Amino acid sequence: MSHKLSTARTSQKGVKTAASLHVASKPKSASQKSGFVAPKLAQAKASPSAAKRTPFKLVPKGVNHGVYASGPTGAIRLCGALQPVGQTIDPDGGNPAIRVRFRTHVDTVQYCDVAQAWLATPKKVLAELVKRGLVVEREQSKNLADAICMYLQTVAPDRTWLRLTRDGWHEMPDQSLGYMYGDRLFAANPKFAAVPWRSIFAKVNVKGDVKDWLKMTRRLGDDSLVVTMVSAGLAAPLLKPLERDATILTVVGSSGTGKTTGLKIVCGCFGSPGDMVTWNATDNGIEAVTRRYQHRPCVIDEIGQGSGKGFGKAAYALTNASSKLRADTEGNLQELSRNYSIVMSAGEVSALSRMRSAGLTVQEGQMARLPSLKVNSKHGLWDNVRGYESGAEKSKAIASLLNECYGHAGAALCAHLVEQLPHLHAEYSKLAPELRDHLTEGLTFNQTDGVSDRMRENFVLFAFAGLMAVDAQAVGWSKEQVMKAIARSFAQWHADYQQSLPISEEAVMKQLRLFFQSQRGDKFKPFQQFNEQHKGTVAGYEYRGRSNKEALFLVYPSYLENVVCKGLDLQIALKALREQHLLVPGARGVPTKQFHAPGSENRSASFYAIKQAILLA
Repeated sequence: MSHKLSTARTSQKGVKTAASLHVASKPKSASQKSGFVAPKLAQAKASPSAAKRTPFKLVPKGVNHGVYASGPTGAIRLCGALQPVGQTIDPDGGNPAIRVRFRTHVDTVQYCDVAQAWLATPKKVLAELVKRGLVVEREQSKNLADAICMYLQTVAPDRTWLRLTRDGWHEMPDQSLGYMYGDRLFAANPKFAAVPWRSIFAKVNVKGDVKDWLKMTRRLGDDSLVVTMVSAGLAAPLLKPLERDATILTVVGSSGTGKTTGLKIVCGCFGSPGDMVTWNATDNGIEAVTRRYQHRPCVIDEIGQGSGKGFGKAAYALTNASSKLRADTEGNLQELSRNYSIVMSAGEVSALSRMRSAGLTVQEGQMARLPSLKVNSKHGLWDNVRGYESGAEKSKAIASLLNECYGHAGAALCAHLVEQLPHLHAEYSKLAPELRDHLTEGLTFNQTDGVSDRMRENFVLFAFAGLMAVDAQAVGWSKEQVMKAIARSFAQWHADYQQSLPISEEAVMKQLRLFFQSQRGDKFKPFQQFNEQHKGTVAGYEYRGRSNKEALFLVYPSYLENVVCKGLDLQIALKALREQHLLVPGARGVPTKQFHAPGSENRSASFYAIKQAILLA
């Protein structure tokens, strides 16, 4: 299809204007019908000598923009709508290319990156554009390749597009940080944007209206565990700027308490609420999954589905500051990668319990990075069910709302973070001491305990992220609700941790000695009264044998195990008694010993035989 020149007017830059071009009586093309109009582009000035050599005319705007050649009967358009929109580069500034937009023969908009290196081979440029759907006049294809390359080099790019292939933080060409979120790039420098074609491959992160999201989260502001979970998830984008280690937060509770709904809320902050996996995979598989969720929360449900040893390996890899050394197929050392993700999980057992049940020894460093919070409200995950008949009804309603509205919290927080980056470190350093004091208020907190101190830093980070989310209007609750929730959750963790600490041998002996000193008169009878009836509970008897002049306490095994050693590890208690030579073992070294019942010929009973020297400090 050709276009004739009706008027020989020329612009001051030597380019035919859109007004000077007239389409013959043929019907309008698809691109004209659709109203596809290019924005005004800046043009580079061509030298006079280049103008004499170039038999091509450029129309950079209007419905007739494109590449034209001077023919005997006027201007002839060599190809359809062709518009350079800027340049594309890798994040490090490499592989520059000119981004071209055009309409295809099926009336769709197509983009193509024409590498700067290709311009030296015009035929390659033309072949790539035709492969993408550019409509060309076959009769003019001989000169068209040279024409297009000249055309592209005369139009100065007005914007820089970055080729980004994943969500999360990226280093920009000017050394600043930008956050890629779906098909949006949040960057301090407005010059940079993400290439449009990424939206085809990127997952759609946002659905619904932000007002509906804020309305829904407003209902959850008094649910402390939910606020803590969401704040922890929103802390993921802070790991890279603040150079913090990854964390695995586990929510523990019985089935039907709303744990999975809580995980869906965390997922809904950055995308679809169903965007989660399970632990039913190898440790390498789990590690690979987390690489897809860098700089945002990675939700892995059902901690009980994986093997304990597999989880232990994955947990160590995910929370370690530096990853394992790896080699490529040629034996070369690969670049070390660090995990920047908050891993969120749930199950009926904690991460530490899962590892211990597999016979693994949990290191203190792992304990500090594997916080576990119990679902202990009477409504399950929810502290209140105002407006709902039960906790289960609330879980069902929130899950339904999440299917229609998600992704807004992550977008709002990341946009706010980019604005705050220049003084983020200073703000955190200023606020952290106040947060530490708030979290430990009313607690008997031991700062010399490395696990407690490092775990407190994790909760300080969660609180800081929650407060930033409020400032960014990413959630519908207040700063007071954030602080109350994080403090309550940390107090719960601290109490569980203190209870789980092994009691020292000295403390064990104090508890045992106190029992015998205080209960000797009421709970122990002379062994000669073994066959007599007694009122109340008898813990055992006092015994002194004929050949052995040393007095003993004979304690019924069930009483010692369930009453005397309540709250203690029985094996630790028996070990302490043995080491202080207070336990008289039985045959072959077993901890209980058989004693012949007085007044009978062949009856005997089994007791823990403990020397009465235990009464002395």
